[in-house]
Amino acid sequence: MRKHIFLLVLVSIMLFSCKAATVRNAGPPMAVQEQEEKAMEKFREMLDKSKELRREDTVPIVTAGYDEVIDKYPDSFLAEESYYRLMVLNLRDYYPPREEEAERLYREYFQKYRKPRMGMAMNGDLARYYYDNNRWEKLALFATPFMREYIKSGKYGDTVFIFFYTEAKFFLKDYEEARKGYQIIMENFKGSGNARIAEQRLKYMESMQNNK
Repeated sequence: MRKHIFLLVLVSIMLFSCKAATVRNAGPPMAVQEQEEKAMEKFREMLDKSKELRREDTVPIVTAGYDEVIDKYPDSFLAEESYYRLMVLNLRDYYPPREEEAERLYREYFQKYRKPRMGMAMNGDLARYYYDNNRWEKLALFATPFMREYIKSGKYGDTVFIFFYTEAKFFLKDYEEARKGYQIIMENFKGSGNARIAEQRLKYMESMQNNK
């Protein structure tokens, strides 16, 4: 199921970005264990260089370091983590956020790794960014494959992407679709914070309908 979700999300995000993803050069062959060790050395080097600097001064240092790990040690776990950290850095450490660069890193990551170990973190943080920044059209598109998979399987293991999808539809004024999502949340996640928000949204839409 997770594999299908990752693939569906990859298809969706490619729809709203006009830039094609480019898979990086993996560099010369190297044993995975050696890659892990060298990647860890690079992370320690970055920490030593940046530990006494201000946050904004560390950005170019860690960016270069993460890029090096990705390029030279692609089979290491830290290469996957570097994709995640770079994506988050572009969303949180720049003003305005470097949204297109973050999306490019996201696409590149899922193209490169068939069994993405940082997949849920990548999905969750990008979706949260869209939500926190009112990027409703992108959030609706991003969360649609999750919603379809939930409905197809009948299993609602995690409310977060249902909630993101439904909130996006609500703020896009697609109230019919939003109502369906909020009802799913109310039925399957009773007592949760998202269920309380769903109840409030449903009451609001009902009052709008009654006032017409």
